[in-house]
Amino acid sequence: MGKAENIKRAKKIKEAKKRRELATSGIINVKNSYEKIMKRSEMNGIEIRLNQGKFKYSDIIEQFLQPMISDDDDLAMLKSKYSLGAIIWNSVVFRHKDELEFQNARKKVCSLTPDIERFEKIFDEMVKRKEKYFGKYKFMLADFEITPQGQSDFHLTVAVTEID
Repeated sequence: MGKAENIKRAKKIKEAKKRRELATSGIINVKNSYEKIMKRSEMNGIEIRLNQGKFKYSDIIEQFLQPMISDDDDLAMLKSKYSLGAIIWNSVVFRHKDELEFQNARKKVCSLTPDIERFEKIFDEMVKRKEKYFGKYKFMLADFEITPQGQSDFHLTVAVTEID
């Protein structure tokens, strides 16, 4: 074997090792995310359960927030957008019980930004999206964890609690 072949072989081995490490770290990240959520839920006295249904709650939340998410979003931006999405989701779930509380939540969230009008429009669009496409889902988003998966992907773990 020549020097050039050895370099190519070493490069392939290094790439394979990196792929294995990323795959393993992804599994560990998901497990760690679940453990973090469980610990926070216990500390806050929130009862959550493992998903044993036909769908994944995280998939539903990702689909709900899809219009707000950009490929350019970094981890901090994703966490901010998912936090906003959780507030909107939960406010819509509780809206039928207390419209005034819904309006107060809307006003409070929208006042956190200098561009209130633009933010109100985004909030209202997401409320309509929740009601139109996800209205049948009556769970409250209790907690979430976003962890990096590889170099440009992220994994979402959510904890929900059912609402009567």
